[in-house]
Amino acid sequence: MFRKKNDLEKKDARKISSTPDKKVLVKLTGFFDGKIANTIISEDDVTIEDSFPIVTLICTKIEMVIRLHFNEAKIENESILLTNKNSNIGIEAQKNQIAAAIELGFKRIELVAYGSGKELNDPNDGVFNGFITWAKFGYSMRKNQHIKFVNHMKKENRLERCISEIIFDAEFEKYWTNSGYHWRGEFLLKEKSLNEKLFDIYYNKKFTSPHMIALFNKVRSLFN
Repeated sequence: MFRKKNDLEKKDARKISSTPDKKVLVKLTGFFDGKIANTIISEDDVTIEDSFPIVTLICTKIEMVIRLHFNEAKIENESILLTNKNSNIGIEAQKNQIAAAIELGFKRIELVAYGSGKELNDPNDGVFNGFITWAKFGYSMRKNQHIKFVNHMKKENRLERCISEIIFDAEFEKYWTNSGYHWRGEFLLKEKSLNEKLFDIYYNKKFTSPHMIALFNKVRSLFN
């Protein structure tokens, strides 16, 4: 989904010696495609704080802060807040960001999946649902976070051993929506990574492709 079949050149963001063109960096917001529910971000919508090799993109249009760590070839989605949560804006933007990150030679995307079940159920506090959404988008927990998650599930007498189970199990999604918590996650951008497979599964599941069932079961078996 993310890679050009005829693009054989291996790029590496760590080899970039100066800040790329602003038009290129804006693509890393993921909102450069006009088909995303009429939400378009242009150069003028994004402010850049350049202290290369770390470059910060700030967009007040949709409340977004992204840090680009060129020396580590990683992207840090520091905060992304969308007000229209009932559209496909988020998943389409994420698809675009992943593709743009691969094109520039980044190796991974990191973030904090903000929010919790307790906060989400509080009408005065329930702003962030990242603890649910980023798992659906294929992000996996960092190692120490994963250990914490497994121990928590055992304590709760639950069988889940990976946050990605939320893609496959509606009952677990309901549980996590009510009882989940924030976590640190990552998305590895290497070809055919588990994160890419999980994103493809959720993307195709969301847009109802029936032939994905066999792939659901194949990937899910990795956690058993």
